[in-house]
Amino acid sequence: MRLSNKLLIVLMLLIIGLLLILPASGDYSTLNSNVDSYVSSSAPDNNYGSSQTLYIGTNYKALIKFDLSQYQGKQIAYARLKIYVSGGSNYANAIIEVHRILSDWNESEVTYNTLPNYLNETVSNVTISGINQWYEFDLTNDIQYLIDNPSENYGWILIWNSDLTGYITIHSKEGSNPPILEIYYIDGTSATVTVTSTTTEIITETIIETTTVTETQANATITKTVTSTITSPTTVTQTIYSTKTEYQNASINASEITSSLGGLLTSILPLLLLIGVVGALAKAVRG
Repeated sequence: MRLSNKLLIVLMLLIIGLLLILPASGDYSTLNSNVDSYVSSSAPDNNYGSSQTLYIGTNYKALIKFDLSQYQGKQIAYARLKIYVSGGSNYANAIIEVHRILSDWNESEVTYNTLPNYLNETVSNVTISGINQWYEFDLTNDIQYLIDNPSENYGWILIWNSDLTGYITIHSKEGSNPPILEIYYIDGTSATVTVTSTTTEIITETIIETTTVTETQANATITKTVTSTITSPTTVTQTIYSTKTEYQNASINASEITSSLGGLLTSILPLLLLIGVVGALAKAVRG
C-alpha cells in the first residue's frame, strides 16, 4: 500500500472520529398554546374554550396543550412554560401547580363536569407575588417524556393550591400574551445550553420623617419634635437576571450517524477527488 493511500485512510478516520466526539450546538424555539380553556365549579356545565382569559383559582382550573410534533426524536436540554398573569383577587403568595393531563379533552366542549383525569403528582409550581408579569414553570422532564411518548400528549392542567379564597387570570391563546413553551433542544451527541431567567423582586419601604419645630413665645423658646409615618409605603421593583447552564448527553442512533456521515462525505468529496487525482498522476509519473 502506497503512502498516499495510507494518508487518505488516516485522514478519513480522523474526520469520522471528530464527528462522533465533538459536541453539537443547542437549538432554541418557542411555541404558543394551540389548545386552551378553563372550567368553573360554580358553572359546572359551561364551556369557556373561546375566552381570551383563563381563570385559575378556588373554583377554577385552566387547561393548556401544545403541539410537540416538531421535536420528535430530539433530546431536550431545558423546557419551561410561561404564563402572563394579568389580574386576580386575593392572590398574594398563592401557589399555582402544573399537573400532566392523562386523557383527551376538547377545547370547545370541556366543562367542570367533563374534566379529564390528571396526575396527582405536581410537575412544577410557582408562588404568585403580583400581577401584570410572567411566571415560569420548569417542564423539562415532562416535555422529554411526551416527545418520547407522543400518544400521551394531552397537555397540562393548572391548579390553585392555597388556603386563600381567590383567583388569578392569565391570557389565553386568543389573548395578547398567550401561554408560551420555550424549548432548548439538542441535535447531536451533547451540547451546552445557556438559559436566562428574569426574576422580579418587590421591596417595600416605609419612610418615617422627623420634623423639629422651634417656636419663640414671649420670653421663652419652645422646641417641638414631630414624627410622622408615611401611610403609603414606597415600592421599588428590581429585576434580577440569573443565568444557568444545562448540560445534556444525548444518544445518537444509527440513522443519525449515517445522515451525519453522508453530509460530511458530501462536503469533503472534492478534497477526496483531488487526492485521488494527485495520487493517479504521481503513479503515472513513477510508471
